[in-house]
Amino acid sequence: MTDWTGVLRMDVEDRGKKTVARNVYFQGALKVMRPVYLDDSGQACYYILNPGGGYLDGDRYQIQISLREQAKLTLTTQSATKVYKTLKTHAYQESEFHLKSGSFLEYLPDPLIAYQHARYRQKNVFRMEKGATLIYADIITPGWSPDSKLFSYQLLRLINEIYLDDELILLTTLN
Repeated sequence: MTDWTGVLRMDVEDRGKKTVARNVYFQGALKVMRPVYLDDSGQACYYILNPGGGYLDGDRYQIQISLREQAKLTLTTQSATKVYKTLKTHAYQESEFHLKSGSFLEYLPDPLIAYQHARYRQKNVFRMEKGATLIYADIITPGWSPDSKLFSYQLLRLINEIYLDDELILLTTLN
């Protein structure tokens, strides 16, 4: 069993007029706020919180999100993900999303900011059934460095896998 710095598991479902969480579990340095409903569509908006303020040497985060049929979810973060100097071991986050038919997910985290000497790896796996909809974006920006050099982090590796009915349809790797 891997020691996780933070774990978030959430299962959401459509209850007729709105999407609600069926199960929510979090521990360590990951939390989720109560949902916000931005309009009358019933689409829930949840904010993922990292009360630690940033990712450090060896931090490991695991996120698992499931959307049942017809569930509509916006998932974002309360602020940028900051990866600080990681001199010993890279920081790591893995996320897995399951989207049932008819579900709709907007996964729009705030920017990833990698500071000087940061090392970070991220893997997102999206498992979708036919008829599910996904909107996803990642923003990467450099953090401050004492010599004002941009993009002075040591390693950024972001992997995204999208499966449709168990068939890999998209694989992206940013190194």
